[in-house]
Amino acid sequence: MELSPTAIYVIIGIAVVIAIAVTFVLFQHSESLWVQALVSGVPINPFRIILMRLRNIDPKPVLLLKIRAAKVGVRLHTARLESLILAGIDIEPVGSAKIRAAKAKVYISLDKLASHILSGVNLERIVNVKIKADKAGIKVDSSLFEAHILAGGNIEKVVQAVIIAEKANIPLDFTRAAKIDLAGRDVLDAVQATVQPKVIRTEEVVAMARDGIELKAKARITVTIDLDKLIGGAGEETILARVGEGIVAAIGSAPSHEHVLADPGSISDKIWTANLDKDTAYHVLSVDIADVDVGENVGARHKIEQAEAETKIAQAHAEKEEQEMRVKILEMKAKVKEAEARLPLAMSVALEKGNIGVMDFYRMKNIEADTEMRSSFAPDFVPEEEGDEDGDRERTEPLSPPVGGEVENPDSDHERMEPFFPDEKEAPDDVSLL
Repeated sequence: MELSPTAIYVIIGIAVVIAIAVTFVLFQHSESLWVQALVSGVPINPFRIILMRLRNIDPKPVLLLKIRAAKVGVRLHTARLESLILAGIDIEPVGSAKIRAAKAKVYISLDKLASHILSGVNLERIVNVKIKADKAGIKVDSSLFEAHILAGGNIEKVVQAVIIAEKANIPLDFTRAAKIDLAGRDVLDAVQATVQPKVIRTEEVVAMARDGIELKAKARITVTIDLDKLIGGAGEETILARVGEGIVAAIGSAPSHEHVLADPGSISDKIWTANLDKDTAYHVLSVDIADVDVGENVGARHKIEQAEAETKIAQAHAEKEEQEMRVKILEMKAKVKEAEARLPLAMSVALEKGNIGVMDFYRMKNIEADTEMRSSFAPDFVPEEEGDEDGDRERTEPLSPPVGGEVENPDSDHERMEPFFPDEKEAPDDVSLL
């Protein structure tokens, strides 16, 4: 069936109207941005905007970013921005970083910036160090910055150290500086100490001279860094320990403290003979004694303490001997008591055997009673602890038994007892006391 020309024109008109309507609907929210882009010198096809709508891409961020870039003379490709949006990447920080780098005349591709975003690193840190490095003439790919940040390094210190080393003609590239930083060393401090020597101050070191006088010394050590030994070499603590050891040895070998006070440089000379910087990351330039103070007389104090200890030892020995003597006295008293306890038995045996008579026995008992009575008036033994302080308490001599076997009791009213034998010469030979 052939259409008439009129029908064809009607169909074409309807299609045009539909196209215009669709274009109006898709373009109605972007016409102001399109006009603004044209005014800013950013030519963009309106059908491109319609195509973004059809692909479910909001054209507003793209147009705004291109307008910002155009104002600073940076050209951003619309297709690249669309691909980043479709990949789920926020184009705002990527575009801002690109614009900032371009303004500093540093080139970083959008793809590289997008990869940094996907890695989770701070895009601003990478852009800052990239600009700083490029301005200093250090050409390093930003992916190396990203890798160092992800490894936990301090990228700012590394870049600053490389820049200083470059200006001071010190051979240090980014890779070597990054290794030093990741090894736990302060690479920036190391480079600065290489350029300008570093002064290390010791704590107060206490030592004693031969005369027993204590001296307190402080030292200043001037060093530079050996970058070749910074990884694996000993640190500052080793230098301080070796210098402290040298100070103690120098003071300890001095004949007197006056010798050290008169010539403090002797300490430095003694220390300098030792290889202080062996197996360390430092080159020792000089060791200077900053201060020497006199402490206490340790030798005299030790002698006093030794004398006190010897006194205590002698006192302990004396107390031990005293205790031993008391034990011996107690043993002798026990023996006396034992002998006294055996006396009645001995008397009984003597009576049975006829060695003594009955009157002799009573005469002995009379003597014991008389002695006990006299002792009650004037004791013949006063213990040492019961006497006076000077031990000069008057002691009464024990009474001697009467001669001839007679016992005189002044307190007794009865007549004196006659001896059993009127004449002692007539006493039989077998009658005797034990």
